[in-house]
Amino acid sequence: MATQIIIVSQHQAVIEWIKQEFNMDDEVTVLTQVTSPEQIAGAIVIGTLPPHLAASTKYYGALELPDLPAELHGQELTVQQMRDAGCTINWYRHPRRFFSVGSNRSKMLR
Repeated sequence: MATQIIIVSQHQAVIEWIKQEFNMDDEVTVLTQVTSPEQIAGAIVIGTLPPHLAASTKYYGALELPDLPAELHGQELTVQQMRDAGCTINWYRHPRRFFSVGSNRSKMLR
C-alpha cells in the first residue's frame, strides 16, 4: 500500500503551488486544519504543521519563502509571488517518540 500524501494549508496559492511542483491531480487529500495526530499519522505531509503534529508524519515538508519581501508578510500570496520569493520545501523525517521528559529526566541526561 502506498503512503498517503496530504497537503495541509488554508491558503489556496500554497495548495496550487504544491500541486504544480509535484504534478499532483485534484485527487490528493487537502486538509485546511489538523486537530489530531491520527489525521496525518504515517503520511507524507506538505504544508504547515506545529511540531507536535509533524512528529506523527512519516515525512514532513515545510515551505520556506526565503526572498519574501517584508511588505508581503501576512498577506495572501499568489502562486507567482511564491515563486518570486524562492519558495522551497525543507523535508524532515520524524522518528517515533521513544521517551518523554518527565520524572525520569535525570536518567535521560546521564
